[in-house]
Amino acid sequence: MNSKRTHLLRKEIQSGIKCFQVIALWSLLMIPVGLMAQGSRFPATLNTNLNPPYTLFLDELTEPGSNAFSASIVFNDFAEDSWNFRLRISIESQDVRIQTSPAFIPVEPITLLPGEPFVFRDLDWVEYLDYRNLTIEGLGVEEIRQSGRLPEGFYTFCIEVLDYDTGEPLSTVSCQSAFIKLLDPPRPVTPLCGTYVDPKLVQFNFIWQLFNSETVNSVLGTTYQLTIWELLDESADPLSAVNNGQALQVYQSPILGNASLNYGPAEPALENGKRYIYQTQAFDPDGKDRFKNNGKSEFCNFYYGWPTGGNVALIFPLEDGGFRRDDNPYVKFKTVDNILPNEQVSYHIKVAPLEDGQSREEALDANTPFYTHETTPTSSTYEPQFGFYKELAKDQEYVWEVKAVADGLEVGDSDIALFHGPPLVETFY
Repeated sequence: MNSKRTHLLRKEIQSGIKCFQVIALWSLLMIPVGLMAQGSRFPATLNTNLNPPYTLFLDELTEPGSNAFSASIVFNDFAEDSWNFRLRISIESQDVRIQTSPAFIPVEPITLLPGEPFVFRDLDWVEYLDYRNLTIEGLGVEEIRQSGRLPEGFYTFCIEVLDYDTGEPLSTVSCQSAFIKLLDPPRPVTPLCGTYVDPKLVQFNFIWQLFNSETVNSVLGTTYQLTIWELLDESADPLSAVNNGQALQVYQSPILGNASLNYGPAEPALENGKRYIYQTQAFDPDGKDRFKNNGKSEFCNFYYGWPTGGNVALIFPLEDGGFRRDDNPYVKFKTVDNILPNEQVSYHIKVAPLEDGQSREEALDANTPFYTHETTPTSSTYEPQFGFYKELAKDQEYVWEVKAVADGLEVGDSDIALFHGPPLVETFY
């Protein structure tokens, strides 16, 4: 009895093992079929390419010869003679999302033969990147439609292959990303901001430069216009003076084909000692707004001749101070406060006696100077000091001043100060 039960139990176990083996074998056989089914779901292989220089104008991607945006498609199902495809595109940043309208079907399909790669680019995109065939969501939708320009940002361009008739996806989604921005406006090169133009020059150059001028279209046709203003208020900030009405326009060039202008006798004369502001504006050859700040450079200022109206601060002797009999009299002052780098300034010192009933100005103009000295021109900012090396008259009042001169032009002066010579009696016993 026990042996019979053992025999039956063995038969049941063997039967279960065979059943398990059949199920396992069936499962193994089905794995490649599933993989083949999954592979047959996407018979097209797709690679998206987004190449610099990047552009915010979608129509530039459709221009003949453009390789900025392309897609390489291969049809891999050799069981078919050919297949008709269309594409679905999405262009997305943090501010805007653009994608192919669900209702859009191109006039002609993309017909591919198995194994033969097809590159989709330039004119192939005309229908797909027509704003009438796209949906746009996000910020500035109307501005995008009107200007044709996307806002600056980090963009992801994605493409997907669809069946032409059914719209069923026939490839994985292929994407490429890039940060795309507007071009910088021109940057001033010369005159350097805050520097000096020698008025003795018969002519001098304005030069500017585009530093990131690469676009899908060549920018060799970029044109420019130079505008110059006179700064009316020396205390005004040159960067905001034009917008604040503190500058007067004195010149505007015609439209220029080069990034320079030779300013000479044919242009309005600039005034010696005046401070001027200039700005260059760049214009795209196609009339597109591809530059930041509407193509306008930063404001740059220069002095035509050295700046005038500077102050020379007197250090010693102090106002209404004086010297004792045994002192070695001297004067000391600071350099003019508007001196520019490399500006060669000489200082003209004048000391004169002050007589009864005279003003300080009259004394300097009419009286025989007690001391004069003209320094060698220098760009140094040290505090000059000069001794008289002769005795002052006792009980005499003196006045003195210092004038700063650069290239024959007075660029600054001091106040007129008063000091006293030694007293008649210094000590009482």
